[in-house]
Amino acid sequence: MFGKGKGMFGKGKGSGGGRGGRGGRGGGGGRGLTLDDFSAAIATSAAPSSPPDSFDDALHTVLTSGRPATLEECMEYCTAVWAVLSSAAGDTDKWKLLVLALVRRRFHAKAPAAKAAKAAAAQSGEEGDLASGEDSSGDGERILFYLAVRVVCMAAQSGMPLAAPAALALCRLAPLAGGTRDTCALIEHLGADALRTAREAGTITASLGQRVLPALVDAINAFMRNNCGESALPPAPLDALLTAAAQMLDEDLALVQSDADKRGEAAVEEESDQKAKAGKRKASEAPSQAQAGKRKASEAPSQAQAGKRKASEAPSQALMSTISTFLPHNDRGPTGSERRLVQSLAELLIWARTQAAAQTPGWMEALEILLAAEPFANAGATIGVGNDAGTSAGTDVVTNGGAGPAPPAPAPPAGEES
Repeated sequence: MFGKGKGMFGKGKGSGGGRGGRGGRGGGGGRGLTLDDFSAAIATSAAPSSPPDSFDDALHTVLTSGRPATLEECMEYCTAVWAVLSSAAGDTDKWKLLVLALVRRRFHAKAPAAKAAKAAAAQSGEEGDLASGEDSSGDGERILFYLAVRVVCMAAQSGMPLAAPAALALCRLAPLAGGTRDTCALIEHLGADALRTAREAGTITASLGQRVLPALVDAINAFMRNNCGESALPPAPLDALLTAAAQMLDEDLALVQSDADKRGEAAVEEESDQKAKAGKRKASEAPSQAQAGKRKASEAPSQAQAGKRKASEAPSQALMSTISTFLPHNDRGPTGSERRLVQSLAELLIWARTQAAAQTPGWMEALEILLAAEPFANAGATIGVGNDAGTSAGTDVVTNGGAGPAPPAPAPPAGEES
């Protein structure tokens, strides 16, 4: 799917030779930009009054753009993406090419799909780029991919033909091309867009202030009860990402539980063996030499039992994902900020989709308390929260099942805002 052919679209322009141009991975381009900057660029961008003459030229402009370092460059890139979309119009083949081209540029050697292909090639004895991992296809640029996905989703909400299936395809391919980092980053980006759209439609009316909790109560009611009229929240692309994150969490928790069960079974078996040995020793206080030899043999576990115990004590061969590293958390972002609201809302929406939350005593009850709270100024008092040291006090009632404050959010990679 993401084969060779690096000359087809080329690498990103700019100096530095790193990922995405303009210094790329090592040049620090774009590190000063925040979620608010990206959202401002999306909000001010729009489709051109007339589509460009050449779809190929418009696509080439998008695929050779360097990583933005300023708000103006973000706006310029979003405008270029809009131009490609308007040029594609109702042509299915052009939309397919656009989706594959965007994902291909994001694709890199450490992507989950690339690792799986490399492992399969090595196992089958194949040689070449796949087995060596040298062919990464794309340049791994993140920010441009996120902005492009947001523009396509915005086009879908505006009713542009074929934009909706393209947006859904991009979000379903994102975990394969960019892993858990892209899954969680796109949840944050698309969550910010969904909140803005809901405010414009009047679905969410609570405003941000010194506290995020009143706005969170308002938002969680809209997103979880689908009471927004004609357009359901969350949108389908965001819903697909939220569901994917919840499934990863459930799979990781299942691995933890499986290892714990195996170790518990091994401990019970060992305790049973010890009791059996003690009983045999007590029954024969003066054994003959033959009996002593027999007891010695019975005291030593058989090789099969030892091997079984060793296998049960060994950690599971399956590895957990890295979703917990990038998972949205109610303690990310400045107090009272839009990012704090987006992170808190995303955290609740993800955990609400997990099987683990539904099976945790008190979790659903805590969620019902939050949903029943008055979604305005007295929301904190309604659910027994008098402060907003962030939103964590109120959100932890749900995400931690009412068991007190949740653990702090894992620190994001240095220099990363989203």
